[in-house]
Amino acid sequence: MAHIIRSATFDPADPPPRILEDLACPACGHQDPGLPHGRILDNRVRMFCEACGTFVTFEVTEEQARAVRESAI
Repeated sequence: MAHIIRSATFDPADPPPRILEDLACPACGHQDPGLPHGRILDNRVRMFCEACGTFVTFEVTEEQARAVRESAI
């Protein structure tokens, strides 16, 4: 299985749809309908893409992590 690590690029002021778009699987573009705020640990959002089987780690800033938590997406 592949594992991709990338930095999130969304602006903390972005609307929830843009944040979810940025947190889509970089391998296949699949957007996980799960709640990403529950996956933030040590400024990283970790997910497993059920569409293509890739493990993905997004590195986020403190501001991005706060935006994800506050937007309740």
